[in-house]
Amino acid sequence: MAAPAHNRSADLTPSPGRGARTLHGNNAGERTPWGRDMEDRERFTLLRITGKYGGSVAIELDESGAPGIPDSSGELMVHNDFVAGVTRTYVEPYDLAPWEHVLDEVEAGRDAVWREHARVAEIGIRLVDREDDQDQITVTVADQQTTRVAVSLEVNRGWIEEQRALLHGIRKAWKHVHPTALR
Repeated sequence: MAAPAHNRSADLTPSPGRGARTLHGNNAGERTPWGRDMEDRERFTLLRITGKYGGSVAIELDESGAPGIPDSSGELMVHNDFVAGVTRTYVEPYDLAPWEHVLDEVEAGRDAVWREHARVAEIGIRLVDREDDQDQITVTVADQQTTRVAVSLEVNRGWIEEQRALLHGIRKAWKHVHPTALR
C-alpha cells in the first residue's frame, strides 16, 4: 500500500464570510488574527476575558436594526497560541442573570458553567489559583457535539469587575427592548 503523498495539518482558519474579528478591539481597518480587515458595523461585547500573556475568550453581539441596540445573535471567539476559532452564537435576555451568577460563583472561588446543556456553546470558568493581583483561570468552551476547548489564562485581578461592566452595558442597551434583561 502506498503512503499518502502529503500530510496536511488541520486548518483552523475560519472560512470566508464567517466574520472573523480581532479579540482586542473594534477599530475600523484593524486586522483580525487571521489577517482580514474588520467590518465597520458596531459590536456589543458581553464578555471578553483576556490573559496577561495572550489568549482570550469573547462574545460580541451584532448590531440590531436599531442604532445602539445589540441583536441577540453574535460571535463566540476563542484565541490562544494554539487555536483561533469563531462560531455564531446567540444570547437572550434570560441568559444575562445566569451569566451574572457565574461571575458571582467564580468571585467566591467556585467553578461555574454558563448555559450548560443549552443549544449553544457553554462556557465554564475554573479558578485555578488566586494571588494578590492576579487570578489563574481555565475557561472551557464546549458545544453539544464533540468540540471542547480549554484556555488557561492569567488575568489581572479586576477581570470579574470588567465582565460585570460589560454585562451592565448590554442590560442598559436592552432595557427598553427587553425589560427582562434588567433582572
